[in-house]
Amino acid sequence: MARRTAPASYRLAQRQARAIERDLLSRVAGQIDRALLQSTQRLEALLLRLPGTTPEARLRALRASADVFRFQRQRLVQQMERALAAGRRTSYADVIAAWQDAAKRAATAVGLPNAALGAVLTPRTTLLAVYENTGGAKLFRSLLSRAAADGFRAVDDILRAGILEGKSFEVLARELRPFVKGAVEGGAGGGATAAGAFRTVRFNATRIAYSEIHNARAEAEVQHFAEDPLIEAVAWRLSPDRGTNRGPDACDALAENDFYGLGPGVYPVDAVPLPPHPFDRCERVPITRPLARANDPKPSPGRQTNKVDVPHGDSLSDAGRRGIEQQTRAALVGSHVAV
Repeated sequence: MARRTAPASYRLAQRQARAIERDLLSRVAGQIDRALLQSTQRLEALLLRLPGTTPEARLRALRASADVFRFQRQRLVQQMERALAAGRRTSYADVIAAWQDAAKRAATAVGLPNAALGAVLTPRTTLLAVYENTGGAKLFRSLLSRAAADGFRAVDDILRAGILEGKSFEVLARELRPFVKGAVEGGAGGGATAAGAFRTVRFNATRIAYSEIHNARAEAEVQHFAEDPLIEAVAWRLSPDRGTNRGPDACDALAENDFYGLGPGVYPVDAVPLPPHPFDRCERVPITRPLARANDPKPSPGRQTNKVDVPHGDSLSDAGRRGIEQQTRAALVGSHVAV
């Protein structure tokens, strides 16, 4: 399939979608940081209020605070859920709007009547709600809850270990200061301290937020591409920013394999792969077609092959290569399908 140059308005929409995603992630990450800082500050205040002379007395005091501890965890999860749910909804709605505007501009430029745009002019903005009601929201909420529970469990273990070592509540509270003061940068880990455990919660929550905002953007784009009569198929393009990744992954396989006979990395609009891993930055780029073919059915061939060739796979272990193959097949099976 020849790759036609996308109209200028589509290229602009692609840039706008990236900017929407980037700004939303920054906003949601800031809200997650504030929720975590509040939670950490409450824990610090609780520790400073607890009495205790011997390790045994301090353990009794900590056990007596279990309900407060549990409430803090639930409150943190609720705050993160609200921030992420709002980010997902905004990502979907704003990206749909950007592509809708691009389609109208492109149609005007080539003389396509508004009547031919059909659903593009009245985008089905309820699709994200349908997606969430069928499990999308449940998944990210369970992941957030697990991240917070794991983090608070780690904090609890660290506090108990510290008490058994003879540390006072004042000392344990002081160990939270690096996080409270804003030292939240960095990835997972940070040492076996309460501050380190909260950094891990932050890393995991931000990873979930990035993935879900990106997934909502992908859902909006693919649903639009399926409706736009000027778009024939979708190309999977690798991001120039691969983050910390230094080797091939499922995205390379999706970009370079020809699974549908449309060309390497080209997919029918009803079978665009889902983002295959957290922090995915790849782009879905529309392949346009001439105005004369705007009313033709869009190509929808079946899968031509299930074989996955991993680019530069020789540099990987057998297990690494098999993992990428499995991840690629999972992304293909979970393809977006316009309904």
